[in-house]
Amino acid sequence: MSRASEIAKNVWLGPTPDSSLCPMSDGADDEPTFDIFIEASDLAQPPELRLLDAVGELSSDAPQRLEFPSSGSIMPQKWPKAGPLDPVTQMCQWIYSVANPSATYNHDEDEADQDGDVPMKTLRSRPRKVLIHCTDGYTESSLLALAYFMYAERVPAHEAWLRLHCEKKRNFFAYSSDVALLSSLQARILELSP
Repeated sequence: MSRASEIAKNVWLGPTPDSSLCPMSDGADDEPTFDIFIEASDLAQPPELRLLDAVGELSSDAPQRLEFPSSGSIMPQKWPKAGPLDPVTQMCQWIYSVANPSATYNHDEDEADQDGDVPMKTLRSRPRKVLIHCTDGYTESSLLALAYFMYAERVPAHEAWLRLHCEKKRNFFAYSSDVALLSSLQARILELSP
């Protein structure tokens, strides 16, 4: 697949963009302008939550780049049911939060208290366009793309595979460790999905 395509609201999957072919600013073509680029790489480590938070904030001013372990790089293991999330589920939650900000601002709630103070409100941030990418657009990025689709669409792994391939026309490369990992994380991903 030679072009990025949207796999969920504001989340795209595709090949690593060539800066001469995919400009970082709005152009005359129909290529989207991305705010966050997540490259799947064999050498990457899962990003820490504080880095993800910083990237989310900085992406309002300029495009940001992150790396995430590629398909076949994370081995299945037992993560505790309570406590910190596994890196795949944590990344899916973060991507969803920047692509679909949920904080809303309601002007009707601007009533002053007895002292005349108006409570501070969190303004709704602009949704970010996220590109999950690797050199060919599917080999290294398959794990994160499938996990994110499971999370965003609240579907089990087998349905995510079928829908991404049949409906979204995306190719995948699956390592046996990816299948085992997604199977082991499926209950938690579905439990926590929006």
